[in-house]
Amino acid sequence: MRLIFVRHGEPNYENDCLTQTGKEQAIKTAERLKNENIKAIYSSPMGRAIETASFTAKDHGLEIEKLDFMHEIWWGDKDKDSSEKIPLNGHPWSIAYNVLTELDDYVAGDKWKEHPYFKNNICMDYFDRINQGIDELLKKYGLVREGSFY
Repeated sequence: MRLIFVRHGEPNYENDCLTQTGKEQAIKTAERLKNENIKAIYSSPMGRAIETASFTAKDHGLEIEKLDFMHEIWWGDKDKDSSEKIPLNGHPWSIAYNVLTELDDYVAGDKWKEHPYFKNNICMDYFDRINQGIDELLKKYGLVREGSFY
């Protein structure tokens, strides 16, 4: 099985849709995926993600299955203003890069979850929800997580 992950095109966050550039990106993505043997298309429930997926879905004659667990990820310290403890406004993508590049011992395994940037960050609630949702989705295809592998 091959999984292809596509991030939404350029968004208009205020209206939860794509900008004109975002639509062009989604069309180009659909063109790129036209000859792939795609059997299912999943999307977060966000309008910008559904709109991005719609072009590929149309080309393949598929419906888009919305995955409620694939939603916006919020971040910040659970106990206090995250700016006091978590850098870069606590954004998980930025702080993950910092953790991985600052300290080698956080690269492998689950030790990164104990790093002060993540330990009490609300993004971990989303991380757990997404992990569980991905596990349930992949289980439908006969893939069951054993440790860090399926």
